[in-house]
Parts: sequence; structure tokens; C-alpha cells
Amino acid sequence: MGTPFKLTKDGYEAQWQVNYLAAFALTTSLLPLMLNTASQHADKTRVRVVNLSTEMTSMTGPKTMQLHDTSMSQNKGVMANFQRYSHAKQGSIRNAKELNDRFSAQGLSPLVHIHVQLQH
Repeated sequence: MGTPFKLTKDGYEAQWQVNYLAAFALTTSLLPLMLNTASQHADKTRVRVVNLSTEMTSMTGPKTMQLHDTSMSQNKGVMANFQRYSHAKQGSIRNAKELNDRFSAQGLSPLVHIHVQLQH
């Protein structure tokens, strides 16, 4: 979370690749199996995809997804690393909504768990 800017060997910003692309790739690769499993249950609510996010997405992330520059390479300053992290987590929220819109009728139930850190 909030790690310094670094591109992976694949050419993506590290937080974007770890927090969004990796989960997207895993979910996409398992999608046929999940849909097949869901089709075998009458109540069609047995298969879930859980995406983890954070309250930081609304506090430090950009207002909209930066699809033209997912690495957010132009962001500078003390908050830039947290903005990139929040952007990746916004991707997870957006992906859950898209999965719900496309596949909920087929029994896939995406959930977003938003972690809220309480101050003592």
C-alpha cells in the first residue's frame, strides 16, 4: 500500500498490477469454472467473487478511473503513491460491478469488502 512508483517487468505500475491486474487475471481465468458451478445450483447464489478494497479509494484516489494512464505516472508529491494504490482499488470496485452486471443472472455474486481502519 502506497509503495514508491515502480514499473514491473510487464510494464505496469506495481500497485496496479498487484492490486488490480492480478485479481482480474485470476477471476477471468476462473470465470468458466465459476459459471459452470453456479449453473448446477438451483438458487444461483453459491458462487462468489470477493474483491477487497479500502476506504482510501474515496479519500485519496482520483475522481474517475485513469484508463489513459493506469500507472498514473504523472502524479507527483507526497500523496502520489497512495493515489496510485487507491486507483488500483477503484479498479477492483469497478470490476465487481461489471461482473455483477454481466453475470449475476447466471449465478455469480461479486462482493466488495471495503476495509475501514478505525483510529484509536
